[in-house]
Amino acid sequence: MGETTQDIKVEKVKLGLEYQKRCCQKRYYDFFLAAWEVLEPVNDLKLNWHIEYLCHRLQREIERLGRKEKKDKDIIINISPRSLKSYIVSIMLCPWAWTKYPHLKFISASHSRELSIEHCRKSRQLIDSEWYQRFWHNAFGLTGDQNVKSFYENNKSGVRYAASIAGGVTGHGADVIVADDLIDPLEALSEVALEKANIFYSRTLSTRLNDQETGLRIVVMQRLHEDDVTGHELEKKPDKYEHFCIPAELEGADVSPLEIAKYYKEGLFFPKRFTRDVLNEMKSNGSRFYAGQFLQRPSEKEGDLYKRSNWRFYKILPPKFDIVFQSWDATFKKTKKGSFVVGQVWGKIGIYFYLIDQFRKRIGFLETLREIAKLSLKYPEARKKLIEDKANGPAIMSVFEKKVEGLVAVEPKGDKLTRATAMSYLQEAGNIYLPDPSICTWIEEYIDEFTRCPNEPNDQVDASTQAWSEMGGSDAIERLKQFLSGF
Repeated sequence: MGETTQDIKVEKVKLGLEYQKRCCQKRYYDFFLAAWEVLEPVNDLKLNWHIEYLCHRLQREIERLGRKEKKDKDIIINISPRSLKSYIVSIMLCPWAWTKYPHLKFISASHSRELSIEHCRKSRQLIDSEWYQRFWHNAFGLTGDQNVKSFYENNKSGVRYAASIAGGVTGHGADVIVADDLIDPLEALSEVALEKANIFYSRTLSTRLNDQETGLRIVVMQRLHEDDVTGHELEKKPDKYEHFCIPAELEGADVSPLEIAKYYKEGLFFPKRFTRDVLNEMKSNGSRFYAGQFLQRPSEKEGDLYKRSNWRFYKILPPKFDIVFQSWDATFKKTKKGSFVVGQVWGKIGIYFYLIDQFRKRIGFLETLREIAKLSLKYPEARKKLIEDKANGPAIMSVFEKKVEGLVAVEPKGDKLTRATAMSYLQEAGNIYLPDPSICTWIEEYIDEFTRCPNEPNDQVDASTQAWSEMGGSDAIERLKQFLSGF
C-alpha cells in the first residue's frame, strides 16, 4: 500500500525529531539552545559568542570524563553577572551530560543553599520536561527513593546534589564539582566571608572528587576581591587551573586566554546586553565594584605601599607651574596582554606634583612615536620629556634626535620596584595631586594600579615614579639604600 500524505508528514516529523536529538546529544551548544526554550519559553535568548565557546570547552571535559581519561587542569571562569554563566555551568550541563553518560555524579555549590537548590531544581525541571523525555526517556530514569529538588539520583548511578558554604557535603562524592558564586557580592568586603568561602572550597568542596586524576572542578564567578576563591586558588595553585577571564570590555582589563579578545566587538564582550551606555552606568556605582564584577580585576580596598587615602585631588589646576614636563614608559608590545605605553604630563609647584594628562594604550613602535608627537603638540609648554634609557627608549631617542626638543634619557636608579618604594613618601606626605574622579574618567584605574603595587600591570606606576624621581626626589633611592644598609 502506498503512503498517504499524512504518513509522509508524520515520517518527516519523526526524522526531524531524530535529527534534533542527534544534534543536541552531539553538541552541548545545540542542547543549550533547545533547552533554553524549554526553561525560558517567554524570555528571548540574547546570543553571544561566549555561550558557544564555553559550551564547547565544557563538552570536551565531559566527554573526557566519559572516556575516563586523566584531566589536564581544572577550570576557573570569571565573567560578568547576568551573562548566563549559571545556565551554562550549573543548570544545563548535568542534564546534557546524562544524555551521554548518565552515570556521572555532580555536586554544585553556591554562597546560599537556596541558590544552589534553585540551580538543582531547574536541572530537574529540564529533565522532567516533555521535550527531554521525548528524546532520552530510555537513557535513564530518576529513582523514586531519592528524588527531591536538592538531591536526586538516576537508575544508572548518576547523582545531582546541591550544597552551600553552610555545609552539607560530607558523605557525598562527585565526578564534577561546580562552585558557582561561593561569595555573596554583598559580603565581598567581609574578611570573615572571604575566609569562609576559601576554606569551604579548598578544604571541603574540592576534596569531594571520586577520582582526583579524572574528576573536574569548575569555579565560576564574578571577581569580588583579590582574595576571593579565584584569587586564592590562582595564588596557591596557578598551574592547576585553566583560567578563563572574560571582562565586560577590553580597555583596562586582561582577557584569558588571549585568543578570545578577537570575539569582542568594538572592545565590548556582550554588546547585546552590556552596551557602552550600560557599562558607563555600572561604572557610576563605583570603580571598585566595576573593576571586580565587570573587568574581573579586583583591587584591594586601601592598598599597601600606596594607600588610597593618601591621594590628593584637584578640580581646577593652578594658573601657573614652576615647570611642566612629560614622562614616558614606552615598553611597547602591541598584543592584548602586552605592556601599556604610558605618557604623562606633570606640572610642579614647589614640592607638589600635579598630574595634568595621560596617554595609555597597548601600541607598537610607530604609534608610540606619533603619540609622543601629539602630546607634545597638545602641551607645548611641556618641553622636557623624560624617556627611560632602557628597553625601547634608545630607539625612540634615535628617531626623534634633532627633530623633537627636550628629550631626556633617564638612566634608571635601581629596579622599578625600588623606585616605586622610594617614591612612596611623596604620596604619603600629600605631595601628589590627581584630577578629581568627577572630572576624569580614567583616574580611578590609575589609583587602582597604585593600590595593587608592586603587582602588575604597573606601567602607570613606572611613568609616575620616574617623573617624581627625576624632577624632585632623585635622592630618595640613595636614602633608602643607606637606610637598608643599616640592617
